[in-house]
Amino acid sequence: MKLLAISSFSLLTAFWGTCSGAEVQCTRETANVRKEWAALTPTERIDYIDALHCLAEKPPVYDTQTYPGVRTRWDDFVATHINYTLYIHFNGLLLPWHRNFIHLWETALREECGYKGYQPYWDWPSNSHDLANSPHFDGSPTSLSGDGEYDEHAERDPTLPKGTGGGCVLSGPFKNHTVNMGPFYDVPSGVFPPNAFAYNPHCLRRDLNTRVSAYCNSPDVTAALLAAPNITEFQTIVDKGLMGVHLNGPHGCAHASVGSVMGDLWAAVADPSFFLHHANLDRMWALWQEKDEATRRVALNGTSSIYNSPETPDVTLDSILLYGKLDQTRQIREMMDPMGGRLCYRYE
Repeated sequence: MKLLAISSFSLLTAFWGTCSGAEVQCTRETANVRKEWAALTPTERIDYIDALHCLAEKPPVYDTQTYPGVRTRWDDFVATHINYTLYIHFNGLLLPWHRNFIHLWETALREECGYKGYQPYWDWPSNSHDLANSPHFDGSPTSLSGDGEYDEHAERDPTLPKGTGGGCVLSGPFKNHTVNMGPFYDVPSGVFPPNAFAYNPHCLRRDLNTRVSAYCNSPDVTAALLAAPNITEFQTIVDKGLMGVHLNGPHGCAHASVGSVMGDLWAAVADPSFFLHHANLDRMWALWQEKDEATRRVALNGTSSIYNSPETPDVTLDSILLYGKLDQTRQIREMMDPMGGRLCYRYE
């Protein structure tokens, strides 16, 4: 059962800011400012945490009769990501699709839950050698919750070293957070999971893995990303890292270093750290683009299918981006400049 590919309406009406009908140009002074989690005050972190709890308590927009696993507004985002996973990973849509996905999430937090801040990000190298003691994952009331209980038999990627958890999260604001869909660890590559939207409530599991994060979310990796001479090389490092090995790039490694739910390609949105991780990936892309705006604001590479299987044409600025009921159909060209059009944000 799949969600409708193209929504006939938009839940989150997006527009370039207006004042008495006149367009307001986005500038550094008027842009929304996204900050690193550790740079937020404790009160600001709690405000973000409270907004996430709000989305986890609000009713969904998707029809629960048709999509039984969608029980909350947060689940609307999980289901949308599941639905388009084969269309938005390891290809030319990864960066632009997720740029708008983050914007939609941020907008929902602000417009539906009264959040006054903006989407924070997780600067991977800041804690790559000690995830468990970082302000992101130390399990304190102002964290995104900590590690899971150690589970020797937890499902893990056999190609990676073991993490330090694997079970249900034991501490922090999300220790009672319920994940309603997934997991999909055993789904073969390129295959849409059976019962993708089935209701399967379970705890938030984590398996923090500093050995993974220290290896491929280090300062050397982010420096290499920003030094990439073209978009092809940038995306190669995102996916394969410095060694050119599949899934050893900072995108996949950040998912794997949190592990369990966050390590699930399909349902990772259910982990509170998902949007901070992807905001940082978006930040890396934005910083890279700023180095040569004339060229890089239009630079694309890849197709619109995962691993280009089945083969699809290369994406262009006119290629469409689908979000089900979260948003209207968009084009890639709308996502190429975070300071342009309806987006209007920057990173601090």
